[in-house]
Amino acid sequence: MKHVFTFLLMLLPVVIEACLDMRDHNAGLRDKKKTDIWLLRLPVMLAVCMLNVWLLPNGWLVWIHGLQSFVLAFGVFFLLFDPLMGYLLVRDVRYLGETSETDVFWKRLPWWQVFLIRLWVMAVACSVYFNLDLIV
Repeated sequence: MKHVFTFLLMLLPVVIEACLDMRDHNAGLRDKKKTDIWLLRLPVMLAVCMLNVWLLPNGWLVWIHGLQSFVLAFGVFFLLFDPLMGYLLVRDVRYLGETSETDVFWKRLPWWQVFLIRLWVMAVACSVYFNLDLIV
């Protein structure tokens, strides 16, 4: 049950950023700059990670568990944010935006390769979070 709670907690940055992006899109505002995006995402991810460390201690040192939580939050965000935004904007999870440098980068690859890369990153993040004792 605690793993389900962890994943739900790690979804918060995705949901918050998607809601803010949809609000901006509906208001006709341009995409945020890279620094603005990370100045928003980073505190939200760090807050979620600290909450995870506080609510669900796992026996590791606090800073290691915090780093594990951050890697998992990044993996969840990396896997789900673009498909969620594609669905919200045009009802197609394969859709990538037009203005972001990362969207332009991903458009050079077929969608199935992008999806496999995202799954691989999520698998690595899950391994770091759930199996760190086997890795180190």
